[in-house]
Amino acid sequence: MDVKMENIEYLNNEYDDCETINLDAFNNNDISFDAYVRVPHNTGPGGYVYTYGTLTVWYNSGSAAVPLQEYGINDTHWTYTDSFAYLDIPTIYLSLDYSLFDDTEGGGIFIVYHESIQEFMRESCENQITFPKFSISPENVSLNCGDDSEITFYVENENNTPGELIYVWNVGSGWLRDGEPVSYFETTTSSVTLQPVSFPPSDVKVEPEVVNGENFQQLISSVTISDFNPNFDISGDNYVCDTGIYAFNNLPNGISIQSVSTSNPNIATATLDGSTGEITVTKVADGIITLSAVLQNSCNQTATQTKENIQIGLPSSVFNATITGNNFVCQGQNYTYTLSGANHPCVSSVVWSVSSNLNIVSQDSNTITVSQNIFDNQYAGLITASIPGTAIEVEQGVWVGVPSNAGLTIQKIDTYDFYVGTWTQLKANFTPLTYEANDPLDVTFEWQIPNSMVRNYADTAYKDVNPNSSGQLTIGVRAVCDCGNGEWSYRTFEVDSDSGGGGNELTPID
Repeated sequence: MDVKMENIEYLNNEYDDCETINLDAFNNNDISFDAYVRVPHNTGPGGYVYTYGTLTVWYNSGSAAVPLQEYGINDTHWTYTDSFAYLDIPTIYLSLDYSLFDDTEGGGIFIVYHESIQEFMRESCENQITFPKFSISPENVSLNCGDDSEITFYVENENNTPGELIYVWNVGSGWLRDGEPVSYFETTTSSVTLQPVSFPPSDVKVEPEVVNGENFQQLISSVTISDFNPNFDISGDNYVCDTGIYAFNNLPNGISIQSVSTSNPNIATATLDGSTGEITVTKVADGIITLSAVLQNSCNQTATQTKENIQIGLPSSVFNATITGNNFVCQGQNYTYTLSGANHPCVSSVVWSVSSNLNIVSQDSNTITVSQNIFDNQYAGLITASIPGTAIEVEQGVWVGVPSNAGLTIQKIDTYDFYVGTWTQLKANFTPLTYEANDPLDVTFEWQIPNSMVRNYADTAYKDVNPNSSGQLTIGVRAVCDCGNGEWSYRTFEVDSDSGGGGNELTPID
């Protein structure tokens, strides 16, 4: 048994069995075909004749096959040859409607012949059915503000809908076609090239239509403006002493500066000159700020550009500056001291000063060379670097020359008097005038102790003395530093011969 659809016709176009039929409308699609059924025929002994049955037209709705039309077949519907019987019925006419199908992609139609006596059944192959389906490309368009490059929009006839098509375009405003403003127009071609001239332009809409036929769903290409992400550097120094000028170089037309600000107005303020585009940053206090500028394009989109880590005034390194150099200034030599940490564009000069026991040999912004003033015997010295216009003073204490005997004394420990044959402890004390910037005093002591036995200590400030004879005992001491020996300081004591405390007791003679 052979079953198929023959002479399929739609819109005066013929289709083969199993061929896809692309419809041009959603409703009232008239299709015609002839049902071809051929069965074996033999009237001899043991032969058989197929005479009764049903012919059913089915459509595939997308989820299931559903009968559409059914025809009863009897012995009058056949023609015969020697070997076969052929079904002979009129041409079948169908009207296919979109509502028959639950699959938006369409479905298919086929026929089934069911022979009732022998219970034979055979179906034809399926002719796929598609309904009109169109899409627009690009479906979404993102434009940079001011970019007037041409854009071509395409309508794709995805299911090859037959017939003569026209395209009705509705592009609103903001577009040129062939250099002329357009809003509503028709084309026979499936594409159109447009140029944006105002931003944002309208969405592009198009409605495909069959000439003298059905209108299809409007297609929309959504047109938006891209995010405004400028990348323009703010030019200017990375520091501001009092005021600084900043600007955008080569800012394109259509982009303007709307406002400026700093991250901390207690450190610096920012003002904009609208006529020149210059930004003035003015110091309020020392610190670090970020300068921000809000840019706006012709589509009224805004974005913020920044310049970070602008040093306002003096950095902390200047406040923490130090003077380095030798801790001692000895007679007859020159010593150079260096200011470290104060090198900054906002430090235009450094003022050096020294204590009265020092002479300035030479100086510049970073160094000073000094020597001892031999006419001043003050031991503690001071070197100072001051930065004009600020409260910054950097100090370095030094020890100058050799210690004088001013402030140098000999102390007798406890209340014991000097006696012959008895040990008494002495201590040297040196307390010169000093500055806060001086390092701790670093001196040793030398002693002159005549006519006595002496016990030494690791700390040279201490001595134990045991006189050999009574009478006056004069003891000297001097401080010793890196520059040499200082001046002697003397003290005279009376030594009593009676160690038992009953004799003539003498007191020190200062």
